[in-house]
Amino acid sequence: LTRVMAPVLPFLTEEIYQNLVRSVDASAPESVHLAPYPQEDAARIDEALEANIETVIRIKNLALKLRTERKVRIRQPLAALRVRPRDASERQVLENPDYAGQILEETNIKQLVLLNGEGPDLELDTALTPELLQEGVARDFNRLVQDQRKAMNLAVSDRILVRYAAPPRIAEAIAAHEAYLRGELLAERLESGTPEDGAARLSLGGEEIVVRSEERRVGKECRSRW
Repeated sequence: LTRVMAPVLPFLTEEIYQNLVRSVDASAPESVHLAPYPQEDAARIDEALEANIETVIRIKNLALKLRTERKVRIRQPLAALRVRPRDASERQVLENPDYAGQILEETNIKQLVLLNGEGPDLELDTALTPELLQEGVARDFNRLVQDQRKAMNLAVSDRILVRYAAPPRIAEAIAAHEAYLRGELLAERLESGTPEDGAARLSLGGEEIVVRSEERRVGKECRSRW
């Protein structure tokens, strides 16, 4: 891997090579840049897999393009993506739940529907139910608090306590998706109410919310950053 990456990360790969290779094998080339570059093994190339992934990427990119054209932000879940496969091979790929699931995950869409007959290659269902709107609000809230986590320089394992005050529409969405938010944010609790002084005033969907995140590390004093 260091030899493959060496042309684009010369200094980092050299340091890794010296620490992991030269330190234990004095007969190895003096530098990663003097080592022979890896050659491909044609026998290990899976052309069928490559074609399948190309289909997944093509459909995903087209769906994202439709989102952009319809001005639907990526954090807003949508109900369905309807696809007319170009041929039997493409249909087989899209019938695979793993490939379909990858497309849906990256485009934030709930269901992939395969169509027959004439018509556009892709159709995007942009009708927003109350449930979809609530989930979109929850995802926006997640993004705002994730930004707070980054600003607090927290480790991945650090837990937080989130206190917030929000208009009813937003508060209801947060409550409906509390389990999802706690998991994404590594939050011990999400508490609705008026946060203490020092909370951040943020905009979500054109409305103001107030959020205060506190670090909750086991065995250490709670530390608030917002």
